Amino acid sequence: MTFLHLLPFILMVQRTWAMKLYGSPASYLEYSGVSLARSGSIELEFEPSATATGVVLYADSQGHSSDFMFVNLVLLHVSVIIASDGNTQQFSFNKTAAHSWNRLSAQRTEQGINLTLNEEQVYINLGVRNWNISSHLFVGGLPNTTSLKQLSYPNVYYKPHYSGWIQNVVYDAGDYWFTEATLVSWSSVKFQSEDEQCMNLNPCTNYGACIVEEGADPSCRCRKGFEGPTCRHFVAPKPSPASLQFAGEGYLVKGGIPSDTFTSFLLNVEFKTASPDGLLALIDVSPHHFISLGLADGFVTVQFSRSTARGEAENRQLLITRGANTSFSDAAWHSARLSVQANHARLDVDNLIQKRLTFGGDGPELTSEPRGAIFIGGHSPNMTRHRPLVKSNLFGCLRNVSFLTLT
Repeated sequence: MTFLHLLPFILMVQRTWAMKLYGSPASYLEYSGVSLARSGSIELEFEPSATATGVVLYADSQGHSSDFMFVNLVLLHVSVIIASDGNTQQFSFNKTAAHSWNRLSAQRTEQGINLTLNEEQVYINLGVRNWNISSHLFVGGLPNTTSLKQLSYPNVYYKPHYSGWIQNVVYDAGDYWFTEATLVSWSSVKFQSEDEQCMNLNPCTNYGACIVEEGADPSCRCRKGFEGPTCRHFVAPKPSPASLQFAGEGYLVKGGIPSDTFTSFLLNVEFKTASPDGLLALIDVSPHHFISLGLADGFVTVQFSRSTARGEAENRQLLITRGANTSFSDAAWHSARLSVQANHARLDVDNLIQKRLTFGGDGPELTSEPRGAIFIGGHSPNMTRHRPLVKSNLFGCLRNVSFLTLT
């Protein structure tokens, strides 16, 4: 199965650090507990200096195999080297911009890895299910006490160290819940939030970095995908004009999304399929709260399963048809727009057909689970907690998929 990044990571964390590395041989960050053996993902953001050249990220198997992942920066060009089962692959991204934040993520799939730098993405087929990457994660360089015998790629020890800022190093163990990676050691690093005001009263959410200018109150430097004085507002990504093809098995997923995001939102998707059944999108919050959008017998259908503020279960459905002899599984492009605001929902198809739905007066209760996930094009066959009306993954194409919070 193929997992791709569709939406930016959305994380609700009250405190984080922005760290400056100076490019000296002693400068590095070391994080523990990172494993990409069969699932999971890692992400970080970096703001390089104008002449930055050096190690951005390195992880391997701690000497148990030849597998490793090495991300290097050479005059603002990012290159990636990945080794799996003795085979080495290399890829170079477009040039990054100095003194601006760049987001780098690596997400495991069943037999490969998706690498994303800002809006550019590449898929690398590892050819194996078990990729032996389970070790400490090094950012900016390696400590001078590192033993070359324990490195799957000893040359990384001699590479220059990175010069610039690092923030938001996060890790997902494969269950779509993202946590801040544990920093266990460092050297020659400046922590930008080492200020009493930021330590005692940090206003920044969603991994925003707290900054204190001389004589001013704390302010926030927001990560990509968020804006506002405290970084609380989610910025919807620009939809891609390219289409993605699904073969009835793959899907896209983005987890770690705050559940209150789903109280009021707008979901847009364009689809083309000849199959009468297929899941377009699934918003998964808890065993008793999900929203599915898909095709059932050629009809566009939305299924709501929610808990009200009184704790009562509520299951509702919207169904849109085209007529007795026509359906939406005609291998032509169609658009679907689902908007939810508090206890009201509206489904528009092809900007012509519209259905509305009103929930119970108290509206949905979303606080039982802090975070949820969005699945696009299908979901994992291992997900047994939900029974959506549309059970099949999509066999067709999607494009212009976007998700926008309305709060």
